[in-house]
Amino acid sequence: MATEGQNVAAAIFWMKARAGWREKHELVLTAKEPGEMTDEEEEIARARTARRTIDGQQ
Repeated sequence: MATEGQNVAAAIFWMKARAGWREKHELVLTAKEPGEMTDEEEEIARARTARRTIDGQQ
């Protein structure tokens, strides 16, 4: 049986297929208003915006 022994791949497959296990990675993004940023954060934001403008991205 797939859930017995040392077969890790089979156990993972069984968990996903039968037990409904999901590998979920959650990414949480937050934004700060310009007045809430430190000077360093504002400089980084300006540099990224300038780089996107130079590269032709919006």
